[in-house]
Amino acid sequence: MVLYFNQLRALCISDITSHQQHNLYTPRGAQVRDALAWSEQILESIDRFGDRLEVQFASHHWPTWGRAAVVSYLELQRDLYKFIHDQSLRLANLGFNMDEIAEQLELPEELAREFSCRGYYGTLNHGAKAVYVKYLGHFDGNPANLHPHPPVAAAKRYLEFMGGADAIVTKARTNFEEGDYRWVAQVLNQGVIAEPQHAGARALLADTFEQLGYQSESAVWRNFYLCGALELRHGTPASSPNWIPPATADNMPLEDVFKAMAVRLNPQRSQGLTLRFALRFSDLDQSWSLIIQRSILHACRSDQMDGQIGGQVTTIDCHSQDFKRVLLGLAPAPDLIQRGELRITGDSSALATLGGLFDSFERRFPIVTPRTMPG
Repeated sequence: MVLYFNQLRALCISDITSHQQHNLYTPRGAQVRDALAWSEQILESIDRFGDRLEVQFASHHWPTWGRAAVVSYLELQRDLYKFIHDQSLRLANLGFNMDEIAEQLELPEELAREFSCRGYYGTLNHGAKAVYVKYLGHFDGNPANLHPHPPVAAAKRYLEFMGGADAIVTKARTNFEEGDYRWVAQVLNQGVIAEPQHAGARALLADTFEQLGYQSESAVWRNFYLCGALELRHGTPASSPNWIPPATADNMPLEDVFKAMAVRLNPQRSQGLTLRFALRFSDLDQSWSLIIQRSILHACRSDQMDGQIGGQVTTIDCHSQDFKRVLLGLAPAPDLIQRGELRITGDSSALATLGGLFDSFERRFPIVTPRTMPG
């Protein structure tokens, strides 16, 4: 959100600009951001406010004072994201894949020497990859990459080709001593995924991640490298279920609660199961229908179902906040039933069955060693 305070001649541009290169893709995980739209938003701010501002500030970092300095700073930021966008697509159209583009892309000197364009947070490398993925997806056109083995299966095969985990650790030590840490990480990653308890592979890979972290200009990259080293040396940090505070649940629209629960639905537990609920909420002037069928959760207002909820139906009468808390595991249904705050008509066991169909997401999971699928 961009705000211009006319009486102060001040422009708040949120995080659209900051005194560093921002993330077009956040390595922690998020949708890819549109580099071209980003650049155009900065251009629009220059066009609308550039001739009548004296200070620019953002949600992070320090302000910039003076019209000329502000406009110059905004122009650099505009050109930064435009360059990443245009040159990534130029190289893609020349036939280079995502990793090749990221490896060879360099900022022009006019941008590279500017503090606010440096990769202290986002990087040119994963910014270019974000542009590639946004337009072209993950597949690079090479049929060898169309249907590769998943990590554990591939790693076991790599180890067999390379002579086993002991052999690759021995060879990787030479590369480590030569300072080729990127290659050591690629090779030992196979060893740790195939044999996660191999002490030598874990130790050398942890040292490698640490060295890569020391050399990273981006704080985000450094944090990932050091988190990987921590996991290899001490295991995955203690975790807890991804818990939603009751106040948050109370204020979530029903549509969002149902979307969140649909993502948590475990297809193995719901295999072959059909559940139908008619939901009547005492605080809302509307009723909802919820159906689980074919391991998919559908939910919408009853007037939108057009009679599709035929068959055995369990009717639930309650306050919408109480139902949201039950569905999210924040309130036990038997207590609400006993107090008369939740009434069930039809199959009373259906609600208990519903509650057991969803995964509980952990806040932490391994990022280096293999993951396990929930049952």
